[in-house]
Amino acid sequence: MYHCPFPEHDDKNPSFMVHEKGYYCYGCQKKGYYWSFLRDYNFGCDKEVNHDIYINEIMVKKGG
Repeated sequence: MYHCPFPEHDDKNPSFMVHEKGYYCYGCQKKGYYWSFLRDYNFGCDKEVNHDIYINEIMVKKGG
């Protein structure tokens, strides 16, 4: 368990869990897949998330 990374949740005790398919916070009940975590953590900026994922895919394909 980790402290929730979302700013609207003032986490005093670890309540954030990452699992194989995504994440869940027992404190603020945010949940989702990795894509939704990136979107939510970046405050809904899909353009930045798309760019980050695109760059990551290129690096994976190149073996870097």
